[in-house]
Amino acid sequence: MLDFDYLQNTIDASIFTYEKMLSTVLNKLGESSNHTDIMKVQDITALISFNGDVVGSMFITMNQGVALKTISKFIMCELTELNDDIYDGLEEIVNIIAGAAAARFNVKANLGLPTILLGENQRIRGTDDSPWKLQTVNSEILGPFTIGITLKEVK
Repeated sequence: MLDFDYLQNTIDASIFTYEKMLSTVLNKLGESSNHTDIMKVQDITALISFNGDVVGSMFITMNQGVALKTISKFIMCELTELNDDIYDGLEEIVNIIAGAAAARFNVKANLGLPTILLGENQRIRGTDDSPWKLQTVNSEILGPFTIGITLKEVK
């Protein structure tokens, strides 16, 4: 059983990343939740895996408008349509957040390659032994998005 709050570590890493890289403040919206079944995610999801002493994944998921605003601010150039710059930027942001979160874990956690998932009606599945822990956050400038993480120890 993991003896640290990996969701809170990931939220803290997200807050830090958004403050430093995007000059914006993130605030939690509502309570965090656990999902052990199939759940819906938004139009654009940036997903990255962890491996080492733990295995799992983390994602950020948002609608297209939030993605456009986020990456426009990140690269300091206004983007008005989804393109490779948006996808590359989201992969970079999820990589930075995951790296900052892993540095806060009290176990060794390496990162895999980030992946972008696109489209309406996306779903992701949690299980009883590996539930997704979710927290929705909001930037008044960029809009809301959800952070998700699942993590378990390698035995």
